[in-house]
Amino acid sequence: TTLVSVAPTPSALNEATTVSAAVSNATNGIGVNGQGTVTFREGATVLAGPLNLTSNGQTSFSKSDFSEGAHFVDALYS
Repeated sequence: TTLVSVAPTPSALNEATTVSAAVSNATNGIGVNGQGTVTFREGATVLAGPLNLTSNGQTSFSKSDFSEGAHFVDALYS
């Protein structure tokens, strides 16, 4: 299971925004223990990655140049 979160929400134009992903085993909910990578995309555009996961199955990136308006970011676990 891959869960995406964004902070702050909402953010102001040109404000640093951190997009995070937490990857866990769907059966027991435990983080995947640093196994694999995550690529963050908005549509077909890669925003970051592939990024290695930490020992608790998390990774993140920051971006301060999102355009104004809503954004839909996917986190693809490999």
